[in-house]
Amino acid sequence: MTSPTNSDARPLPKPALIKRSMQQRTKLRISKDAAVATGAAVGYILSEVIEGAGNVAAEEGKKKIAPRHIGIAIRKDEELAALGRSWLIRPGGAAGHLKPLDESGQAVPPTTPASNPRKRSAVTNAHQYQGFVKRLAKARQLPVAASSVEALNNIASDLVERIAAAAGELAAKTDRQTIAADDVQGAVSGLLTGELRQHVLAEIRRP
Repeated sequence: MTSPTNSDARPLPKPALIKRSMQQRTKLRISKDAAVATGAAVGYILSEVIEGAGNVAAEEGKKKIAPRHIGIAIRKDEELAALGRSWLIRPGGAAGHLKPLDESGQAVPPTTPASNPRKRSAVTNAHQYQGFVKRLAKARQLPVAASSVEALNNIASDLVERIAAAAGELAAKTDRQTIAADDVQGAVSGLLTGELRQHVLAEIRRP
């Protein structure tokens, strides 16, 4: 795990964007604080991925981060590898098979409640985080190939949905209809490990 990145220079996704994505995975209401906390978590994790990929690209003498650099960076970091073991970064930039796997490598059934009437819109969600990814890479002064922006966009979307699903389960256990920031912290604690978990939780709790 790398040292914590400089959060003062790190852009964050808009809470409204995060909220819309979270609503694809839960029928519960999303508080603004929960959306902000989720955005902080996703921003930190993506920063780690981008920084690691930038290091790989530099080692190869490349000026731009390519999708393979992202894949290598994730595999080289034990905690990112554990989080992203279901991510398949293709050369063209698509981050395929973005589904959580169980210990045997089988896809875990979706946790979205059966009564949730919302359906994912491929048109709406396809490129929703690309602008945020570009701002994040620019803040790190790391040029990113267009195909890599697509892969990072898909990773961001996957992270938001996984956090939303886990946070929704925590809120539902206490019969609450709104996901709060504490639920997001609980979700992050369950999804992440080691120093990555510590750093992301610290980022969420920043005033």
